[in-house]
Amino acid sequence: MGGRVALSLSARYPEMVSHLVILDSVGLTLPEVPVVNPLTLAPSEFMSGLVHHPEKYRKLTPYRTLDDARELNHGRQTFARYLGSQGIVPDPELELSRITMPTLLIWGREDRIIPLAYGKALAKALPQGELVVFDDVGHLPHIEAPHLTNQSIRSFLDRHPPVS
Repeated sequence: MGGRVALSLSARYPEMVSHLVILDSVGLTLPEVPVVNPLTLAPSEFMSGLVHHPEKYRKLTPYRTLDDARELNHGRQTFARYLGSQGIVPDPELELSRITMPTLLIWGREDRIIPLAYGKALAKALPQGELVVFDDVGHLPHIEAPHLTNQSIRSFLDRHPPVS
């Protein structure tokens, strides 16, 4: 839900944000394109809902101990309380027109949680929105394609250097 927080902060206090990077985040409503609450997925489908290649994800982030499993479960419970009954929805007070700073949107083409249509719509709605799409990547591009994610952010910042 970091993207929702970043979008909301940037719209409410644009003078505090010079650049924005968003990864697979809901920022508007597309009634014809459903968003999937990952907590509604069966435990056996949870990872395949978040990532395009679960076996690759497991190699990158193996569960090393019982404590890791407990922490993941605690995070799911906290996330469920945060989402409430509405699921993943944009900030109802979000004014996208106030987000005028350079904004990089990174999306996994195979995102089953927040489909690519949301990234395309956000790119159109934001005056300086740039959309980068990674093939064979789901909802977690920073984990599934960390090098591509870092390269995209670096390129974005090189093209839009911070003003001192």
